[in-house]
Amino acid sequence: MSYSIILNNPINFLYKKKPDGKEALNQVRNGVKINPGLSEHNQLSQVNVLQQMEHIKSYPFIQERLKRKELRLHGWWFDIAHADVYCYEQEQNRFVLIDETEAQHILERT
Repeated sequence: MSYSIILNNPINFLYKKKPDGKEALNQVRNGVKINPGLSEHNQLSQVNVLQQMEHIKSYPFIQERLKRKELRLHGWWFDIAHADVYCYEQEQNRFVLIDETEAQHILERT
């Protein structure tokens, strides 16, 4: 597990997690899919990113900073086979490739 924190105003919290969660595996095998076109292990990886984001939100000090808009959480998923990085877009309920357009969209929200 690794965390990266970029300190600016507001603080951006970038989070990534290796796909090793049993709960995520159970969810994927019970039909939870962010992108049905992906292999099971990639679906597992994406669901695990979202679970870890929810987990980190359970900490009171994180909740306080989110509420004060001093912190933003970003769930990033790495497609190692294609060397692509995706950011979870809650409004779209999917991971979006971080290209020039998406990077600008992320920056405009912060």
